Amino acid sequence: MKKIVLATVAVMMLAPTSIALADDSKAALSDQIILSVTKDGWVTTNSARVFVGFEITQQKETASELKEQIMSSLKKLSAETDWHITSSRENKDRTGLTRWSVAAEARVAENAIAGLADRAEAAGRPGFKMTVRQVDYSPSLAETEKLKSDLRAKIYAAAVDEANRLTKVIPNRSYRIQMVDFQNIGYQPPQMMKMMARPAAPRMEMDASSANAGGGNGAAELAVSRRHSMSATIILTSDKNSDK
Repeated sequence: MKKIVLATVAVMMLAPTSIALADDSKAALSDQIILSVTKDGWVTTNSARVFVGFEITQQKETASELKEQIMSSLKKLSAETDWHITSSRENKDRTGLTRWSVAAEARVAENAIAGLADRAEAAGRPGFKMTVRQVDYSPSLAETEKLKSDLRAKIYAAAVDEANRLTKVIPNRSYRIQMVDFQNIGYQPPQMMKMMARPAAPRMEMDASSANAGGGNGAAELAVSRRHSMSATIILTSDKNSDK
């Protein structure tokens, strides 16, 4: 009699466990769909990055007065431009004269590029030489980031469209976006990549002839568009109950 009672108790204790396992077997099943999306576009600029160099022999001016003269000369190149002095180096020659090498740059509107080198030469004087060393028509950071923002928006829209499409096509599934993982692929012409790889100081030491390559107007190249691509891996996921 005792054995029968014990057996009955054992069965009653195991029953809830069996039910729990049965409930677990009905847990929601999930699936994932992984796809890759690429969008591209063009960024066009209407300005150029202009590099200017100064070779100055200091007379009676103070360093502060020289700076004012430099900024005044830069405004003669392009009055509506926000110029920045990026480097300066002072040294004394064998005669005891103090000489300055100064570099400046700015983003200049395309319509102000014509005649830039001529205006730089005209603004100089003995002991105060200003030279346009390079004109770079690469799009600005802000212009490039605007394009990238637009490309991301297109990829997000593609992810939503794909999730909605799958939800309509596959029965008993409701798809949603689990992850969008971006990989940027920015295009730069080989020559431009080489120029970007150079240290900043040597780049400013380019000979003035490069600035005059565009017919003596300081424009060594024409304004061009740059193509950029952006890719992303998209993961879509859905949940489905096994009893459906």
